[in-house]
Amino acid sequence: MGPADLVTRIGHAPILDEEINADQALGLLCLLSRAHHASRQARTIGALAGGVNCDELLAASLTSEALSYVKVLTKLPGSTLDPATLSGFLPGLLDGHEVNRVSSFCIDLAARFAAATDACWDERLLEPMFSEVGEFTRRPPDTVASAMKNATVVAARDGAHFNLYRPAIYLMSLGPRVDVANAPPKKPKAAPKFLIIQTNQASRPVTTQQPRTKPDRTIDPTVDTLDDALKRIAHGGNSRKSATMILRYSLRMICDHIKVQLAVLWICDKRSGQLALRLHHGLKLPSQLIGHPLDPLKNPLFERLLESQLESHWLAEKHQNSVGALPQKLLGTKDGLFFSLHTATKPTGIIMACRPIGADHITPDQCKNFNRICKATADTLAPTHRIDKSANGEPRPG
Repeated sequence: MGPADLVTRIGHAPILDEEINADQALGLLCLLSRAHHASRQARTIGALAGGVNCDELLAASLTSEALSYVKVLTKLPGSTLDPATLSGFLPGLLDGHEVNRVSSFCIDLAARFAAATDACWDERLLEPMFSEVGEFTRRPPDTVASAMKNATVVAARDGAHFNLYRPAIYLMSLGPRVDVANAPPKKPKAAPKFLIIQTNQASRPVTTQQPRTKPDRTIDPTVDTLDDALKRIAHGGNSRKSATMILRYSLRMICDHIKVQLAVLWICDKRSGQLALRLHHGLKLPSQLIGHPLDPLKNPLFERLLESQLESHWLAEKHQNSVGALPQKLLGTKDGLFFSLHTATKPTGIIMACRPIGADHITPDQCKNFNRICKATADTLAPTHRIDKSANGEPRPG
């Protein structure tokens, strides 16, 4: 296909979160995460055994494990996928009887290990696997255990985009013992010993017995209604919480209550007048975009928004190319919302909400709720808070 054509096709591929409901998406992400882990373990076992190309082994393991993902997709309404046809495109095992034997062992053991640790981390269940690998590779079981545990941690770091890597979490927390023979990945229904919390960072374990935090240090992100969110934003100002904390909470509430995939804050530099992307919630953005400057004089929409506290509904079919390259890239081909923050009659920044979930257009109710959250945020920040840039580029209270 070639790299250029591949990138083009991937760019036009459907986004899983937009095509499948949340419950289905979670299960599919679990399957992909487990395939990712298995492939890394296959490469690790191959390195211990020697005599095989570990990168080709990784590819064969990853794609063969991902067949379970394809089988789930074939059962969805309207699917035209054929697993038998797709399996013909998968890379086969390496040539040669001895090499093939080693590869088969690595892939099989890695798949079993990934399935077991996806349910819990129980040393009593894993020790026979460590011994099996040690006997095959002629390595001490302790050496095998250390290598495979390290591979789990490295795989979790490389797979942070899944936002769900249970083996590494269980390794750190020794999760609950369950029957791993036939246990599919699923959400826990009751409150278990450890829960998986989804954030825009990598998933992390939270025990049911949390140490008490100091009062007035955070804003509780758990809300039931939009009115609750507005009250918490106002309370953030009354309790003298930092501007950054209030803004982070507001961006999160925009994603939760407006049902968009991304909320972004551009901060206005008082001296240069330029805007810079400082905070965001939702989709993971490349690190190089944080602090990326944007000249409002070259962007008519942003220039107008900075004149006074205004809101704007950006329509994809009417306003294409009316904003700069970076905002246009974030907006994509769907509607967006903008709101300019002003404190003490001076512009401090612009909030943008974009990529509505499950639709191309933003409804009047979404616009209304977006304005309510933004206005509550502006009222809370002024006059008791002033947003400025700290040395590391983060907003800070005055």
